Amino acid sequence: MGFVLLLSLVTYDWHDIPTLRAEHNQPARNCFGPAGAYASYGLLLLTGCGSAIVPFWCAAFGLLLLLKPDTRLLGKVLWALLFTCALLSLLELRREQLQEVCARLNMPHAGGIPARLIARRLFVERVSGAAGTEILSWLILAASGVMLAGGGTIRRLYTLSVAGTRYLLGRISEWVASRRGKQEQIEREQRLLQKQQSRLEESVRKEEKRARRKKQKPVKTPPTPEPAVSEPTEPVTAKDEKNAQPAPRRTDPESEEGPQYELPGLNLLDDLPPAKDRAMSSDVTTTSRILKETLSEFGIEIEVTNFDQGPAVTRYELRPAPGVRVERIAGLSNNLALALKATSVRVQAPVPGKGVVGIEVPNTTTSKVFLREILEGEEWEKGTAALPLVLGQDVAGHDIIADLAGMPHLLVAGSTGSGKTVCMNSILMGLLM
Repeated sequence: MGFVLLLSLVTYDWHDIPTLRAEHNQPARNCFGPAGAYASYGLLLLTGCGSAIVPFWCAAFGLLLLLKPDTRLLGKVLWALLFTCALLSLLELRREQLQEVCARLNMPHAGGIPARLIARRLFVERVSGAAGTEILSWLILAASGVMLAGGGTIRRLYTLSVAGTRYLLGRISEWVASRRGKQEQIEREQRLLQKQQSRLEESVRKEEKRARRKKQKPVKTPPTPEPAVSEPTEPVTAKDEKNAQPAPRRTDPESEEGPQYELPGLNLLDDLPPAKDRAMSSDVTTTSRILKETLSEFGIEIEVTNFDQGPAVTRYELRPAPGVRVERIAGLSNNLALALKATSVRVQAPVPGKGVVGIEVPNTTTSKVFLREILEGEEWEKGTAALPLVLGQDVAGHDIIADLAGMPHLLVAGSTGSGKTVCMNSILMGLLM
């Protein structure tokens, strides 16, 4: 129905109507013949320039019935009728702007006969005037449009409008940021060019100053030698020859080798105490048993395979049972320290180069590391360091000797009383020995 009405309106020609013109078209030019011409003519008399809205409503309600058969159309039809009346009233109030369209279609009223009677004769002339009628028509048009669209459609439109606005603002901000970044880059390059130009100008000025100084510098001529006056020489006696001593001759260090520096001997250092006095009292067997029992309480079976006893710490090497994760052992360091009654316990999981887990336990009594012991050791004798640093011994009791020549920096740090001064003294002694 809506399609038929739309085609009739598109192909409408008022010359097809016999009542409007005696010499009417024979046959009618309307695509639906005289029936289409009369239908379009009646629609134009009722709705004027807004006649296209009638086919639109027919098509819209037809699709609504087709897609949603259970929809109640009475309310929507009433709101559509109210929307149409408001639209036709606005068209009637704009009659002066639509005079050409009315003349071409041979229509007496821009909004149709009902809009002419209601909007102009009733409201404009007797109720609210032209301005009030237009405002009222716009309000009715907006309200009826909202009611026709429904709350869900309004929310979707609002969401789409907000998303579109945010996208547009984001694109604008990106464009502004890119423009600002390009401007900042241009300004930065200009500053760099100015700096380079100023440096070049400064260098040119310095070269010009040097050239001027060379031109202004007078050439020194060597003084002419004066004739030597010979003085009378006294005869040299045998006594004078005896008392005469040769002048001291300066030696060139590059041509003659001076006396070589001899390193001080180890006899300057105190003798090492006897081995029995330096032995540490540590029950390795008891500590190994406590470690095994403590870990077994947490469901971890281990085997103590070896231990390395250093001057301050003893490292026990544990081999866990198959399927035991080393992270579990590392997470029990506080429990192990509590069981061993130690200040702290360090877990090394795993030991590099070995398939075991290392647990470092502080010794009950620490042993002193003597400088002479390291200087008499095999590590010092076989060392090839250019600037050897005597640092002490590691956890396993091995000597630690570093090379200062290969170090870009050296930092000695520690709390008060931790031995920083002793470390510096040993470093200086190692460099002098």
